Amino acid sequence: MKITQTFDTTLMTKLNKTVQDEHVRLYPEVFNEYDFSSVHEALVQILKSGTHEVYLAEEDGEPAGYVWFERIEKPANAFKKEYRALYIHQISVLPSSQHKGCGTRLMEKVEERASELGIQRIELDYWSDNKSAKRFYEKQGFTVFREVVQKFV
Repeated sequence: MKITQTFDTTLMTKLNKTVQDEHVRLYPEVFNEYDFSSVHEALVQILKSGTHEVYLAEEDGEPAGYVWFERIEKPANAFKKEYRALYIHQISVLPSSQHKGCGTRLMEKVEERASELGIQRIELDYWSDNKSAKRFYEKQGFTVFREVVQKFV
């Protein structure tokens, strides 16, 4: 399995379909149906910021998945100490490459980048109905430190 940084927004957009479709399946009231053009334009804009990175996993020379994360740095203020983290926005592995170590290799790459950048915290969130994501992240050593709740009125 080969892991490399990518700037190929067309490929990223194609690979995004797996995760976007899962989000729509779980929460159709929240997520838009996958639309290549709008996802592509969003990714182009996101990568222009310079704080986002995307790494591609390839299996036998074929794309297998990606991880997209953002470097977040906030100065200390009256309420909080300085904050530095890598925030994982998405990890997506094609169904044919799942349960083969692809996701783990992508997460190892994020840890490697955090170490290179001198960042000690990696954060992410996932939707509560996504039980496979919960199991995967627990297996990767992630623990809950903040919870978000909602109330409809």
